[in-house]
Amino acid sequence: MSDRKFLSSKQVAELLGVSLGSVVNWERQNKLFAHRTPGGHRRFSMAEVRRYCRLHGLPVSDELGPGVAPAPLPAPVVLVVHADRQYRPRLLRRLPARSHLDLRGCETALGLGFELGHSRPSLVVVDLVKPVVSWAGLVETCSRLCERPAILGLLDRDTPRPNPGEEHGPSPRVLLESPSDSEVIGTLYDLLLSVQSDSSGPWALVPT
Repeated sequence: MSDRKFLSSKQVAELLGVSLGSVVNWERQNKLFAHRTPGGHRRFSMAEVRRYCRLHGLPVSDELGPGVAPAPLPAPVVLVVHADRQYRPRLLRRLPARSHLDLRGCETALGLGFELGHSRPSLVVVDLVKPVVSWAGLVETCSRLCERPAILGLLDRDTPRPNPGEEHGPSPRVLLESPSDSEVIGTLYDLLLSVQSDSSGPWALVPT
């Protein structure tokens, strides 16, 4: 079969002899990368399914065709929730040239739910000095719409401290007071590497 052929979640489940729920969970945990159709349906490339089978010691079905170079690993998604539209571009300029990171932005509370549900970030960076959303609101929305990402809160000396662990399960959460951009980037990578080691879902990630 051609490497350009894409499979639905149901077809992947049938091919690997697992439940549909398992395939959906693998994709949500960034273990198996899927493209999305305009209607939001998952589509998996043959090469990506082969890569997953080899990585996790599963037999490679003849229907997946001969072995080829694996599909590129997905970039971890970082969602920056900040009222300043220039903040995310500023962080982007600080990233290493070879970093493989999907850095997305959200400047309004209205767009937060969409971004969390659509991109399912591994890490959320949120400004608590001039908040788009409260810490409690962010934690509640994350718990409802995605896989409880790590949270990095940015505050200053006068900002009330939220409880980093409140109602957020085992995911890492860190508060930084008046950090430089470099400190944010360094902490961001530390948190992503921590999440990656806990999840066993591979990423193409170049730490600073």
